[in-house]
Amino acid sequence: MRVFLLIVFLRSAILCGQAQSPADGRVDAHAYVNTYLHFTYTWPTILQPQDPTLLHLAPHSNPNETLLFSARQGNEPYGVIVLSEKLNTPWHNFAGFKDGPDFLRRIPIGWPPEAHFKILASRHVITPNGLSVDEMDYTVSSEFDSGITIQIGDYIVVFKCNAASLGGLDTMTKSILAIRRTK
Repeated sequence: MRVFLLIVFLRSAILCGQAQSPADGRVDAHAYVNTYLHFTYTWPTILQPQDPTLLHLAPHSNPNETLLFSARQGNEPYGVIVLSEKLNTPWHNFAGFKDGPDFLRRIPIGWPPEAHFKILASRHVITPNGLSVDEMDYTVSSEFDSGITIQIGDYIVVFKCNAASLGGLDTMTKSILAIRRTK
């Protein structure tokens, strides 16, 4: 009996030590692999991985949000940023996001009228792997953008894409819809 309990304890310790937070991800060949949220994203060939710290994003103190990965289109200011957001977790006076559609509904609110924000399309799909994906494509000024959320357990994985053309945006969104679940 003691040997059995020791084996169970050691197995639990090993499993617990492998992936502790949504930030537990790595670039492996031509894919981003997240061992905590159990997904693999293969970015399109028009993008190259970029160290997320080089993005010079404004400080953001939301503890429920974790920057996971970013890729850029050469020296152009276009690409994809991937982050995770813990669902239903309060922060300051905000109750937290309920789901992916709740996150996407809030995108237009943040833009001033002079930005000429226009929604191009919205859709909900279930991937062949059974992942629930919500997408909103839109333009801001002359830039094509997309917000894509994928619910994985108590999190949504958010892909923020921007491109110079609708074709570039389509290439990025197709790669996201090909996301794979991993163990």
